[in-house]
Amino acid sequence: MEKLCCFCGVKYEGMGYDPAPIDMDEGRRCCSECYKIVVVPARARFRLRQRQEKVDVIGDEKSKFYNRPGEQNKEWFLSELTDKIKQKQCRNLFIRATLREEEIDKDILDFNLRDCEELLKHLSPPSINSQHSYISHFRCYINWGIEKNKVANMRNPWDNIDATDTTYIKATRKRKYIKNIDELNEAVDTLDRKYDRLTIYMLYCGLLGKKCIELINAKDEDVNIENKTIKITARNNQVIPLCDEFFVEYKSFAYNNYKEKNPIDENSRYLIKPFENTLRKIDTPVLYGTIMNIVKKLNKNYFELKEYQSSYNATTIWKSGMFYNIFLLEKEKGELSKEDYDSIAFRYGFSRTIVRLQLLAKEYKIYREAFWE
Repeated sequence: MEKLCCFCGVKYEGMGYDPAPIDMDEGRRCCSECYKIVVVPARARFRLRQRQEKVDVIGDEKSKFYNRPGEQNKEWFLSELTDKIKQKQCRNLFIRATLREEEIDKDILDFNLRDCEELLKHLSPPSINSQHSYISHFRCYINWGIEKNKVANMRNPWDNIDATDTTYIKATRKRKYIKNIDELNEAVDTLDRKYDRLTIYMLYCGLLGKKCIELINAKDEDVNIENKTIKITARNNQVIPLCDEFFVEYKSFAYNNYKEKNPIDENSRYLIKPFENTLRKIDTPVLYGTIMNIVKKLNKNYFELKEYQSSYNATTIWKSGMFYNIFLLEKEKGELSKEDYDSIAFRYGFSRTIVRLQLLAKEYKIYREAFWE
């Protein structure tokens, strides 16, 4: 069969090009010139039209939703928020609260205390911190309604809800953390790469920091094998203890002896690197991707097989280590004081304000109820 362009009729070489969406007949091909001049612009117009049609459908659904009574007030409130992140969080909360509003035929601005409590149970916050955020956003919205004279009752019912009360957190979501170091060891044994296992143990022992800076800057010279500690340069050289399992993995690395052969090479001394055979320091985006892949493997190879409710991430592994150390301290001393929580928070680089320590104590109770009661 002669290879002729379906547009210009000129003979073409090779396999030719697909003329869709202009010519949809099977087996028809076009030359390279017609593909560039005719097909490519037509495809661009076709995709633009598809996107525009999709936007129109979404816009229609959105307009139907926000034409409901009370939704104009929400849009007015959202338009006055300067913080884009807070605006997005509030919008998502309003959408999730719609079902509860329809059930009782009330707008959030008209909710009483009991309605607010039922809404919080309906939203089922995954943690104390999330619950604190939900209450804060709704409180802000009601205060705005009071200021704009949109609320009949001039008192804000969200002021009477305890943000640290764990009763609103759904029971099936309380299995959020790793129970202890033994359970972590079982999970880590499913990982093949030594770097992955080392990273998980460092997270569990307390190294994280903003943008994982504590993990990135951890060096071989910061580790003290005799005292089983590590110095964290990102925290003004604070020294924290490490678990025995960390040192089992640490001693198996070939690069521990590398600095004796190449003492000038500073990059050889970083604990976490992008690849096993490289001497380059790992970047933040690469480390994010690495941790994400490690956690996916843990979820697939261990936690999902155990039929646990929650999927795990870097923060939950880090917090699991913190809660387990609080549990060991409580087992040793009995009832814990504020200073005890403060010491663990200091070790893990957790915020040590009064409010944050209270939230930490409440969230620890969820951990304890899930495993030890």
